[in-house]
Amino acid sequence: MRKQSPNIENTEIHPGYYTMRWMGTILRWFYLICTAFLILYPLLYMIALSVRSKADFLDITVIWLPKFPTLEHFKTTIFDVKLLDAMKNTAWISMGSTLLQIFVTALTGYGFARFKFKGSRFLFAFVITGIIVPAQMLGMPNYLLFKNLDLFGLFHFITGKESPISLLDNLGAFYLPAALGQGLRSGVFILVFRQFFSGLPIELEEAALIDGCGHTKTFFRVMLPNATMPIVVYSMFSLVWYWSDYFSVYIYLSEMKILSVRLTELRMMLEYILPRENYNTWYTIPIEQAACLLSILPLIIIFIIGQRWFVQGIDRTGIVG
Repeated sequence: MRKQSPNIENTEIHPGYYTMRWMGTILRWFYLICTAFLILYPLLYMIALSVRSKADFLDITVIWLPKFPTLEHFKTTIFDVKLLDAMKNTAWISMGSTLLQIFVTALTGYGFARFKFKGSRFLFAFVITGIIVPAQMLGMPNYLLFKNLDLFGLFHFITGKESPISLLDNLGAFYLPAALGQGLRSGVFILVFRQFFSGLPIELEEAALIDGCGHTKTFFRVMLPNATMPIVVYSMFSLVWYWSDYFSVYIYLSEMKILSVRLTELRMMLEYILPRENYNTWYTIPIEQAACLLSILPLIIIFIIGQRWFVQGIDRTGIVG
C-alpha cells in the first residue's frame, strides 16, 4: 500500500513558534546594531571633532553636532602640514608593492598547488615559517642588506665601484621584497592562493594543455581569470597593510615623508607651525582628527567601491579553498 503523505494544512503549529521567531529576529537586530555602533562610533566622533570650531570645543553642550562647523582644520592639515605629499608617497609605495606582491604570490601559490617536485614540501614549510616569524625580527638584517646591497661582491666585480647599491630612502626597499615574495604578509597570500588553486578542477588545465597552451599560458589565460575575486580581495588587504605600515617605513625611509610617520610627528609639527597663542588642546585635537580622517579616507572609498567584489571574493574563496 502507498503510504499517504501527511496533510500540511492540518499540521498544528506550536503556540510558542512565532514568539521564538520574533525573539530570534530581535536578538539578531540587537547584535547587528551593537556591532555597527562599535564600528561607526570612532569614525563619527572623529568627523564631529574635525569640524568643531573654537567656540564648539569650549562649549560643554556640544557633543556630536557642532553649532559653528568649520573646515579650517582640513586646510591646516593640507596646506601647512602638507599631508597630501605624504599621502602621495604612501600611495606609490602601497600600489606598487601591492601589484608586485599579488602577482608573485599568486604565481607561487599556483606552483605549490599544481607542481610536485623534489623539496616542494620543504620550501612550503619555509613559507609557513615566514608567516610565524614577526616582521620586527627581520628589520635589522634587512636594513643592513638594503644599506649595502652587493650580492657576494658581484656588483663590485661587474662595475669596479667600491660603493655598493643602497636601497635606503628608495622605493626599491619595498618593491624588491614584494617582487621576491617577501613583502608584508606574503606568506599568508601564498598560502591562500595555494588553497584556492588546489580547489579548482584539474580539467581546466588539461583542456588548456590539449588546446596547445603551455604552463605559462595556462596560468595567465585560464587560472588568473578564475582567480579574479581572490585577487581583488587580497589586493585590498595588501593595500591596507602597506598604507598603514609604520615599522618598515620608519626603518628604511628617513628623507621621504610617509603618512604613518607624518601622523606620529603631527603634534610636534603643529608646535612649530601654529602661533604660540593657538597651540593648545582646543586647536590641536581637531587638526589631529582631521588628519586621521584624511588618512583613512582613500581606504574607505576603495572599500565602498569594491565591497561587492570583496564579499563575493570572501564567499568564493571559502567555498573552493
